[in-house]
Amino acid sequence: MKRFFEFVAGNKAAVLVLLILAGVLSSIGAARVKTDNSLDVWFVEKDPVLERYKYYQDVFGSDEKIGVMARNNADLPEKEFELDVLKLQNNIKKLGDVESAAGPFDLPGKPSDFFFSKDKKAVTMIVSIKNEKDAAGARTRVINGIREEFQKNRIAGVKTELAGSGVIFDELNRISNADAGILIGLSYIVMIIIMALGGRSVYSIVIGLGSIGLSTLFYFGILGFFGSGINMVNMCVPSLMLILTIENFVYIGDNVLNGVEDLRSVDRKILAEKTGEVFWPAFVAFFTTILGFLSLVLCNMKIIRDFGILASAGLTAAFITAYLVNTLCFDLLIRMKVPMKSKKTIRNYSGLLGFLKRNSRTIMAVSVAICALALWGLTLLKSDTYSLGYLKKGNPVRMESEAIEKDFGYYLALDMVLKPEKGTCISKEYLAAIRKFRDDVSSLPEIKDSLGVYDYLAQYEAMKAAGLPLKGTGFYSMITPDEKMAKITFQVKMESSSGIEKTLSAIAAFAKKDLPPAIKTEPCGYLPLYVKMMKYVDDVQRSSFPWAFVTIMIVIGISLGSWRLALLSIFPNLFPIAVTMGAIGFLGIPLDVATITIASIAMGIVGDNAIHMMFVYKKAVGTEEEKWMKVFDVKLNSAVFNYIILGIGYAVFAFSHVNSIAYFGIFSAAMIFFVWLGDIFVLPAQFFWGKGGVKNEK
Repeated sequence: MKRFFEFVAGNKAAVLVLLILAGVLSSIGAARVKTDNSLDVWFVEKDPVLERYKYYQDVFGSDEKIGVMARNNADLPEKEFELDVLKLQNNIKKLGDVESAAGPFDLPGKPSDFFFSKDKKAVTMIVSIKNEKDAAGARTRVINGIREEFQKNRIAGVKTELAGSGVIFDELNRISNADAGILIGLSYIVMIIIMALGGRSVYSIVIGLGSIGLSTLFYFGILGFFGSGINMVNMCVPSLMLILTIENFVYIGDNVLNGVEDLRSVDRKILAEKTGEVFWPAFVAFFTTILGFLSLVLCNMKIIRDFGILASAGLTAAFITAYLVNTLCFDLLIRMKVPMKSKKTIRNYSGLLGFLKRNSRTIMAVSVAICALALWGLTLLKSDTYSLGYLKKGNPVRMESEAIEKDFGYYLALDMVLKPEKGTCISKEYLAAIRKFRDDVSSLPEIKDSLGVYDYLAQYEAMKAAGLPLKGTGFYSMITPDEKMAKITFQVKMESSSGIEKTLSAIAAFAKKDLPPAIKTEPCGYLPLYVKMMKYVDDVQRSSFPWAFVTIMIVIGISLGSWRLALLSIFPNLFPIAVTMGAIGFLGIPLDVATITIASIAMGIVGDNAIHMMFVYKKAVGTEEEKWMKVFDVKLNSAVFNYIILGIGYAVFAFSHVNSIAYFGIFSAAMIFFVWLGDIFVLPAQFFWGKGGVKNEK
């Protein structure tokens, strides 16, 4: 690292030009970044479930649907209300990105109860959006177009509302985009305040913000060049980069000023040595952090896998930028003879060490007991996903969706495809069994009604006999032209993926009981993907966590050159993770795509300060108390400051409008508190109790 410092300091102009060039290129990539929470972001390209989803979209049309409800609150005559609904439906069909708009009066004969509420005063229309490359943009344009239609042709006494998966995803895009800017801006403001209150000079704050600004720009450049966008999971990465950049800056700055009255008394040689001293432990801490993120690469869900890869790339950019900028700036400051003094946050460590020495057994007993209780909480953890639950209870879209379900009834579409091995879907030999299957499924408490070609078979046959085209009619999305596949749509309750999985299991049981073996059934549409998300979250728990933990412990052991020190670091590092995840289990908060990342990220971050402390401990000489006095004297100031940065930095996410991200912030901040307990109390208490460590002699 000394040579690195000398190289950077000796080639300041070239390094500065390189940083500027990288910044310009990153700006070009950053300009391409958009918000995207589409299904292509969540699933890998060749995922079998996604492939089936796209296949059935090609067969039956778009599955990107929006529910439009109209309620007759003014007791308009039935015919007048019907005409008003048809007018609204026809206007919606004219919107550029709309593929179809199905309503109760499309098909000949008596309208199906599928489209009506129980009191017959509210009807729903199912609007399908065209399959386009810019799916998010098309969805937003359709939703805005429908809302404009509501305002433009307002019908007296008729209440109109929107709901459905398309509306939820559009709202997630909107608030993810808003949150990304707010959280990054808020993080910057908080960090400036913390650095100012921590006694950091104006020069320190400017250097820190410069490192953060460049790192953030590089990250968005990486996103843009790889064709990725901001989503509800990775929108927290810039703030995580900010935290790591400040953390490295604090360790470098404090190590440079440690034992020095004023920066003006430091020459380039001393600066190179002091910067070099902190590089290796900082690198190990950084490396274990990205190992925690990289463990997410083992997940089969694309949104989590990409989060791990892009976060690792962003944090690498943050680490390199922090060292380049700090090296350039500190070299410049000592040449300018700028005054910069160190300020300790804790001065008297003898009292703390005496407390740890006297109460080491009690501290270890209490921490083991808490950890044991937390392990019980870990057994209560469960994976689940609830799309509507991502939105806060006061969110207008969530309130509107819940109001529609309460007023109209269940409206979420669950499609089941019927595929006979021989004959057609409407062969007489199958009709009785299919209708029994449909009626049995419709009797489930989680289902309101069903719709399919079997409700209008006579009309369908009449149209076919007359040679009328089916395309453009409601039949086109119910049955294929060769009649080899038919689709029955059930209206199900809006609930979590575990609830949908139970409904699918009940439907599968009825299919086995009611249908002949020659007819195969398969769910299609968005909901099977929804259930698959939960399976992938379970995979993260089984594969990513053990891999991250074992790998990180091996890296720590190799870097310290002492497996004993590595083993003694295990419990203090596991303690905050177990307690935090155990608390999530006790509170009954399900693990989803955001909260599942807490443990993997924690794997890398919890050991950062402990690694710096262990490097000092290894080199310290004397009694156990003297060694820890040296550790605290050199590192406690930086560690305490970084605990504050990490804790408040994560707590910022609690202000997110996405529930799972808010939980991520709350529990990550809580985890930092337990990391503080582990590093300052449990780790040294373990050494005093066991009198462990490595022997060093004067």
